[in-house]
Amino acid sequence: MYRKSNVVHFAFTVLLASFFAIPTAGHSSSPEFDWAHSCQAPDHEQLGHELALGPAAKRPAVSDSGETRTLRLIYFLPNDRTFNQDVVDSMKARIPRIRTFFRDQMQSNGKGAMTFEYVADAQGDPIVHRFDAPSSDASYLRSYQMVGVGNVFRDLRPTFDTSENIFFIVVDHSTYNNLGWGNVAGFGGKWADNRGYALLPASFAVETAAHELGHAFGLQHDFNSGANIMSYGPGWNRLSACSAGLLSVHPYFNPAIAIKGYLHGYDLREFNSPRVELISSLRYPADATSFSVRFRVTASESGGLHQVIFFLKTKSPHAAAGSQEVKSCQVFTGQNQAVATFNYDGVIPSEGVSSLSVSPAQYVAVLAVDTEGNANFGPVRDTHFVFAESSEHHLATLIRHTRDTSPEIYGAKFSPDGTILAANSSAGIQLWNMTARTHISTLSGGGTSLAYSPDGATLASGSTRTNQANIKLWNVANQTLIASLTGHQGGPTGVNSVAFSPSGDTLASGSGDRTVKLWDVSSRTLIATLTGHTSHVFSVAFSPDGTLASGSRDGTVKLWNTATRTNTATLDGGTGRVLDVAFSPDGSILASNTDKSIVLWNVAARDTIATLNGRGEPSFSSDGSVLATGAGLGEVLLWDAATTENVARIGHPGHLEDDRSFGINGVFSPDGSLLASVGLKGIELWDASEWTGTSAPAQASTDFNGDGRTDFVDFFLFADAYGSTNATFDLDGNGTVDFADFFKFVDAFGS
Repeated sequence: MYRKSNVVHFAFTVLLASFFAIPTAGHSSSPEFDWAHSCQAPDHEQLGHELALGPAAKRPAVSDSGETRTLRLIYFLPNDRTFNQDVVDSMKARIPRIRTFFRDQMQSNGKGAMTFEYVADAQGDPIVHRFDAPSSDASYLRSYQMVGVGNVFRDLRPTFDTSENIFFIVVDHSTYNNLGWGNVAGFGGKWADNRGYALLPASFAVETAAHELGHAFGLQHDFNSGANIMSYGPGWNRLSACSAGLLSVHPYFNPAIAIKGYLHGYDLREFNSPRVELISSLRYPADATSFSVRFRVTASESGGLHQVIFFLKTKSPHAAAGSQEVKSCQVFTGQNQAVATFNYDGVIPSEGVSSLSVSPAQYVAVLAVDTEGNANFGPVRDTHFVFAESSEHHLATLIRHTRDTSPEIYGAKFSPDGTILAANSSAGIQLWNMTARTHISTLSGGGTSLAYSPDGATLASGSTRTNQANIKLWNVANQTLIASLTGHQGGPTGVNSVAFSPSGDTLASGSGDRTVKLWDVSSRTLIATLTGHTSHVFSVAFSPDGTLASGSRDGTVKLWNTATRTNTATLDGGTGRVLDVAFSPDGSILASNTDKSIVLWNVAARDTIATLNGRGEPSFSSDGSVLATGAGLGEVLLWDAATTENVARIGHPGHLEDDRSFGINGVFSPDGSLLASVGLKGIELWDASEWTGTSAPAQASTDFNGDGRTDFVDFFLFADAYGSTNATFDLDGNGTVDFADFFKFVDAFGS
């Protein structure tokens, strides 16, 4: 747990949102050997799907004599640029130097004279394909963004088979130093062992090109030495041992390695990749200066273990947002199973300081590679973890799923009296007793949004599944379905958010059909449709005075008078789509989650108060003094609502899936005594009384006689009460003392 006094100044933050499946980078460079570098990162996962060519049998219109594991060189010439022979000559002169660099470095790392080959003529000279692009220079000047890289490949793919080759592409830009490219000198990306690219401007440096080709072959940044080619220099004269080990089983470097390729969005090496299992705790001791991270790695039938690489992920000011860095690696000699152990000191090589003093959540990733080049890259087997500092404020882990135990948690709501927590998941709506902290039941159907009626008797759930009723109303006491409501029409009709009015008479729903609908709860009929948003409505919330707020993908928050069904104000923060909205308890402040920031609005003045560096669904404490938000990867932030100062950071452990799409949310109980941190794969429960000035409710105890232990005396007391309705012995909170309570007692016996 970190309070603001511990983190007033820090040089970097843990990554907020990212992916690890495909390495990317972009670097700044002026003329050759200018060593100032920075990163940009196009969305390669999305780009990879956009560039898929369909059947592998499709052949390029331009043929050459190269094999599928030889590098293709392309001189990319926009249609308003004049052909420049110097650029082609530069490519022909420099690519052999880069090839020699990799050969010499592989040899110096004990891997033999391994290197890549390029398509060459009979004399061994590189063949450079001139590509006369169909668009102007300006069309490709945004190549440091996804759309720009996409434009290059969009125009290449009718001619070149980008699904089966790695390309070295030089784009002849006219205003490289001033427009579009800015200070970015290149990109590299890898989609599969036979699919990737290095994209460079005409004035590329040899070292920059070698760096980007490293990314095309699957290498990550390695700042363990400034001389590593996968760092930013100065020097760039060395390939690290970890990188050399990875390249030694890459099919472009090692002809004995079979090409698996890429099919339907997946790197085929993943399907036979080693299995990685975390066998150490996701929590580390408070105030630790280091802790051990252990993985059990098991090879598939295709090959023994070759190497395990341990990565950190950062948001360094010197690197791309979400840049991954090599921390260390461990080499194996073909074993079928082994334990990889890494001592994590929190030091991020690119920064040289320990993140353990900055954040209570630490991101790591592990890549296991076998002797056949199979690796656990990408979406099939993610091995990304968030380790969290142990805290005295942690009360319980309610849900903790792994990737293989698949239910995904989309959010959670406390009942108005705070006794039940409802979690909406892909496996249904899970209800938890907050006194015993035990699971009560699961309501079928599930959904992506929840809301309790003010009296707590009814639970509303909204669903984005178009084959289900959009909205369901549930009786909380007996967990039965009361009614199903449908009415959102056209386009994606799923319901993204539901909210009850303060009186409980009206239910509001926001949908992908761009509308907000109002429902009469007693008659279960549609009473109004509010229009005005130009895109998906992601969130709805009522103020205590009955004002309704709706947040949309169109970037606006609209305020509505539900009595007159009119839009009374439109708030435009100009910071992206609005995913969530929440009013303070007195209705004076509205918090909106706009992708990667939280905007606080003065409702009366219709003006912004502050923009907070948080994300996720905002939640106010009962007195409005504290605001909980997510912080992206593995953290919940607590803010003083009056001063907008960050007062605490809470670490939420788990897998990267917790943050990949939804972030981590913090949800206060109605009295402010409890905080639930909610991720895509788990829910943690925290004592929030230190910040909200309340007292956390006591958990149901098995120490019935109060002597400090659970023993035979307590057993006899329990046996005597068996079958009663005495709440003291009702450990699961279902209203009776039965076998479920007995099993809980047995589990605690002797504690």
